[in-house]
Amino acid sequence: MTAYRPREVQPLALAQRGDWRIKRYAILSEGASIDPIAVDAALEAGARALQAAEAESGDIPHQNLGFQLIHFGEHAVWAPIFWWVLGDNLSSAMFRAPLADPTAFADMAATGLIGCVWEMGVVDFERRTWIETMLKAEGDQAAARDAYLSRRLTGLV
Repeated sequence: MTAYRPREVQPLALAQRGDWRIKRYAILSEGASIDPIAVDAALEAGARALQAAEAESGDIPHQNLGFQLIHFGEHAVWAPIFWWVLGDNLSSAMFRAPLADPTAFADMAATGLIGCVWEMGVVDFERRTWIETMLKAEGDQAAARDAYLSRRLTGLV
């Protein structure tokens, strides 16, 4: 294990795939930079996971809202995607691409991985944002969705 050092989080453009709205973030390990091609490939991998989850969910309602992290790590590019179901539950899928081929994202479902300490910092922010904007909303759900989508984390995790 190595000593913990905070990593930079940068919000990326909001993505839309069908009815889904996905907040996206880049997490950068020391010396890493954002690769736009990897960001696009991560979104496509995540969109496939959303489509599969929607097809398999049956009668489980979801809010068509979620967030994706593209973590340019020391050994790989990680791209977990998270989406809200049943109003207060979070589902996820994890993808990984080697640094040598940062667009070749493989599904990591068999590993059971959820995320690392840096990714969990963003998940914590998103959890608190969900509570404050969606679960405490009174009345106008469209305004609550807009408020959720507009709140973005920047800085260090």
